[in-house]
Amino acid sequence: MKTIGIIPARYASTRFPAKPLAMLGGKMVVQRVYGQVAGLLDRTVVATDDERIAEAVRSFGGEAVMTSPSHRSGTDRCREALDLCGGDYDIVINIQGDEPFVRRSQLSALLSCFDDTATDIATLVKPMTEADGWEAIANPNSPKVVVDATMHALYFSRSVILTDYPKEIKAFYMKLNDDGKTVRAMDVLFPKIGEIIGGSEREADYNKLLRRIEELHIPMKDMWWYLDTRRFGSCPHSGFGLGFERLLLFVTGMANIRDVIPFPRTPKNAEF
Repeated sequence: MKTIGIIPARYASTRFPAKPLAMLGGKMVVQRVYGQVAGLLDRTVVATDDERIAEAVRSFGGEAVMTSPSHRSGTDRCREALDLCGGDYDIVINIQGDEPFVRRSQLSALLSCFDDTATDIATLVKPMTEADGWEAIANPNSPKVVVDATMHALYFSRSVILTDYPKEIKAFYMKLNDDGKTVRAMDVLFPKIGEIIGGSEREADYNKLLRRIEELHIPMKDMWWYLDTRRFGSCPHSGFGLGFERLLLFVTGMANIRDVIPFPRTPKNAEF
């Protein structure tokens, strides 16, 4: 298969202007990225919107193409660069221009994904562990991804995504995992707001539902209507929602959720 690696690199940046030209161990950042990629793929190109970066790339023997300064993302810049380069490439890899420590083994792993002809797009991910610490997990500059059992990405988020909660802190109706300790639930957490999006698979097994209600000492007489929805059979199903009041906190910047609740609510004030 014919491959090309495109390295988007722009000069203007609010956090770190001219980052691609910054020196790191005697070489420019963009030069280090280019060096890790060149030779592994059939062609490697830096896509930039600034002649200073283009000249720097050419100075160390690299290839650069000029693209529009109006692109809103590196992916958009790669798209234009691919059109300018021409050629019928089977695989196009977007390599971040500010990742000087990218390893060739990582790119090789990415390329291997396309050995499966069903693969249309792939990206590198790695598990986060307790050793990373909460600060790293909560960092919005580190996108998070949730994958299924076959490593297909379900969704991406810069917010914290928690999954498989301990059953003790979640509602009785959530689907119990095979470990018997956690449930199939997820939450998206925003800094200073908390859970803004939540969802879970519901327990479809009538007997398991009965046991959970008994474990939590919930009066059966109050649950007859819910149990009837499972008594004669059910099917796998889930619930997913966006918290309206927490969305308002996010949009308005207010700090106290009581300030965005449209009307007062108190426990047990709604009758069945």
